[in-house]
Amino acid sequence: VVSTQSTGGSKGNTETGIIDNPHEDDFRKGQTDKFVFSGMHNVGSIRCIVVKARGDDMWLFTKITVENLGGCQGPVTFHNTAETKMSTDKHEGVSSLKLCLVVATPYKHFFMMFMILRIG
Repeated sequence: VVSTQSTGGSKGNTETGIIDNPHEDDFRKGQTDKFVFSGMHNVGSIRCIVVKARGDDMWLFTKITVENLGGCQGPVTFHNTAETKMSTDKHEGVSSLKLCLVVATPYKHFFMMFMILRIG
């Protein structure tokens, strides 16, 4: 599975680049994966994420939690309640999925992002 994720907030957007833990078997069914990205832009109050499939291996995630490691706010979790499958193969799923919060959580600093993916 090859994927990227962007985070949007009151001050703009930032993108992770390829989501991968080198030398680990990421995106396995029933597994929770953790990814840490440094150098992320300050997006202000987080409102939405956009998950993009970059390959044709279908995958389904349950939730994605985004956390500001240097901030005082707790994690923000986006749930894939519709169980939308991700793939660049249109017969298997969608290549892009936008998930937004009903109420945004304010962040004062957003320089590192910690992400947890729960794979169905």
